[in-house]
Amino acid sequence: MRKYPNPMNPCVVGVDVLDRSLDNQGRLHSHRLLSTEWGLPSIVKAILGTSRTLTYIEEHSVVDPVEKKMELCSTNSR
Repeated sequence: MRKYPNPMNPCVVGVDVLDRSLDNQGRLHSHRLLSTEWGLPSIVKAILGTSRTLTYIEEHSVVDPVEKKMELCSTNSR
């Protein structure tokens, strides 16, 4: 849950926790929004037709301490 900031991936410029709660089985549910800034070469920006390099990623995770298991799902956001 503390993987950012990370010197190995400096593209992640912000992490916001939107929701975090425990269910009745003791599992931690988290919903986070990650802000990323990708430096793209100008030729790629021209091909894509945009200069926007700031993107967002929604991350949903469930940590189960009893099963010692973590499930994580990330999707690009608009």
